[in-house]
Amino acid sequence: MRCLLLLLLALLVNAADTAPQTVVPPTASADAATSADAATAAAAVEIAALTNAAEQLAPVKTDTPRDTMRSFMRAMDNHVRSLQSNDGKADAWLADAVRCLNLTGSTLVGRENAGREAAKFLKAVIDRVIIIDYDRIPDDAAMVRWRLRGTEIAIHRLTEGERAGEQLFTAETVTRARDFYLKVRELPLLPGTLGGGFSAPWQEKLVPASLHGEIFGVAYWQWLLIATLIFVGLVMRQVVRFFGFLVKQATIKTKVTWDDELVDTLIGPVTSWAPPASGSRRCI
Repeated sequence: MRCLLLLLLALLVNAADTAPQTVVPPTASADAATSADAATAAAAVEIAALTNAAEQLAPVKTDTPRDTMRSFMRAMDNHVRSLQSNDGKADAWLADAVRCLNLTGSTLVGRENAGREAAKFLKAVIDRVIIIDYDRIPDDAAMVRWRLRGTEIAIHRLTEGERAGEQLFTAETVTRARDFYLKVRELPLLPGTLGGGFSAPWQEKLVPASLHGEIFGVAYWQWLLIATLIFVGLVMRQVVRFFGFLVKQATIKTKVTWDDELVDTLIGPVTSWAPPASGSRRCI
């Protein structure tokens, strides 16, 4: 009996060894690998799209100084990227950044524009002086005031109004944002930063820094421009009066009077200083 069992086992082993092996063609294996890679890539794209969509709709959190700084920097970076890609979302991102600012120090008429400009100036300043380490920013909703190290840029907790309890950049920080920028505008952007996404006004590019001071709230270069315009106006007035006098002298010599009336109507009092010509029919 035992020998019979051993004989049957040997037959089974032999049958297994002689059975034809199923070989997967190399082409089929490569196609399967390609399909798997394509599926993985498609899944990665879908996950990236979902992540991007979630980021687009992420709330502007202003519960703590850390939340406010993170929301502001994120919105401004996206604003700059939108400007670079021209995807039409730049204004929406800038509006998110403005929501991190306390605009009570700005007038109602120009509050929106002041907020937009302040956000750009602040981002341009921060990206020139410090790399933000969010772990070093307090994550405490009860903190009354926090100041960015080495600067006068501060975030404080509102105690009244519709946004009471939120942590926003202070009204003084917003008001002085342009002054901060003027102090550091010559500095380069730090590595990995994008800046505020704006070009300096033409006067800041062309006018020397020595002419940016102010007298009675008007910059030196503006006073010079006013004086220049007044001088040019006086010169033009004298030129017009001179040519008006010449035209008057020509019309006086004609026999008709309608041309004199026409000249009087067109140039009127600008020639009233000129003396009348000898033998003229009327006084100028």
